[in-house]
Amino acid sequence: MNKQVITICKWIGIGALVIAPFALRYVDTSLFFPFITGKNFFWRFFIEIAFVAWAACALLSAQYRINWKHPFALALISFMGIILLANTFGNSPYLSFWSTAERMDGYISLLHLAAYFIVLVGLLRTRVNLERMMIFLLVFGLYIATIGWAEELKRIDSTLGNPIYLASLSFFGVFISGYFLVAKEKLFSLPQVLRVTIFGALAVAFFYTIFRTGTRGALLGVVGG
Repeated sequence: MNKQVITICKWIGIGALVIAPFALRYVDTSLFFPFITGKNFFWRFFIEIAFVAWAACALLSAQYRINWKHPFALALISFMGIILLANTFGNSPYLSFWSTAERMDGYISLLHLAAYFIVLVGLLRTRVNLERMMIFLLVFGLYIATIGWAEELKRIDSTLGNPIYLASLSFFGVFISGYFLVAKEKLFSLPQVLRVTIFGALAVAFFYTIFRTGTRGALLGVVGG
């Protein structure tokens, strides 16, 4: 019985992880700041579903539990603790936690990002599964970028409403593509030449997108990175 429950919760969680990035495409014109609020509500909703699904798996099976002594886990805990103290003793603890509808940032946003990290590690488990998710995010990110390419604006923004947001998305695309370029492990039995060609082209496409957004900070970040 437990195995069936774990399997169901696992696939619910993975399904939510796959759906969550579609927030990038979602624009709710009925809300204030439609490019911000709608996307955030959409993304947070599915991250919360994924987190609850992971928590159920972790309660029922040690296989899905996080190693909290791992350096990455300790770094996450330390970061969240330091930011919590800074928010609590800052000028406006309320805004530091909840932020505003215009920004949808604050500690509540960081909590969802931390949950996203935990769920990715807790549910996907293996390098192969994590790489599959990374490739999915690359393909979806490229789809969002190509929407922007068709725009005649001086600074493209695709469905994100702000060129800086598209540049930030593409920034990750450049470096995830770079990861697959230099990774020593074989990727789904792809020949090395084909892998370099595919992910090299993706890196160039995302760099081109950053260039089209006219975001100097992102361009400098790519060079520095």
